[in-house]
Amino acid sequence: MVNYIKISVLLLFISSCSSFQLNKHDGFWEWFIGKPGFTNTLGISDEPRDGVVLGDRYPIYLWLRTPEIIFNPQGGLYYPDMVVELKNELYKTTELSQIKDRRIKYAVPSRRNSAFHAFDTGIIDGILQYRELNDPSSKTSNVILRCIIFPIWFVVIYPMRLIAYPVHDVLKTAMIPVAVVYYTVKSDENEEEEK
Repeated sequence: MVNYIKISVLLLFISSCSSFQLNKHDGFWEWFIGKPGFTNTLGISDEPRDGVVLGDRYPIYLWLRTPEIIFNPQGGLYYPDMVVELKNELYKTTELSQIKDRRIKYAVPSRRNSAFHAFDTGIIDGILQYRELNDPSSKTSNVILRCIIFPIWFVVIYPMRLIAYPVHDVLKTAMIPVAVVYYTVKSDENEEEEK
């Protein structure tokens, strides 16, 4: 029964893995590097959704996601911009100045910080908490709380990434020749349409 569940989860992941979503990327390089964040690893959606990291993924690890388990460079010293859900409404941290409600305006960065720590932070940035210390919307109590919760969080949340990221990396490596052919044919078709 346990093996059946593991196989089912693995097949579900493989069927929706972003490595197979070639049509969701503008070109080979964007597909090769991928979109940032754990949510985008599992599958890229046409509609914005909660927990999606915005922007471009850092090309430090190339297509490999597994090193992000150790250290996730996304955002540098600060938290990366994300889409977060509050009160059944989606907000982008890039559009904070357009939010009129002051309570929501202050809640969005806090929710972003929590979402990033829940699914995207690496072990090093989870332990050191340097993003939380640099973020203007953070509180010192959050740093202390996250340092206390980190070991529990590591045991509960990390197994998902420990399974998903290596599988993603293997699949993406195998898909590189397919992607080269796909984007070559696609660029040829675009050139013919322009003529």
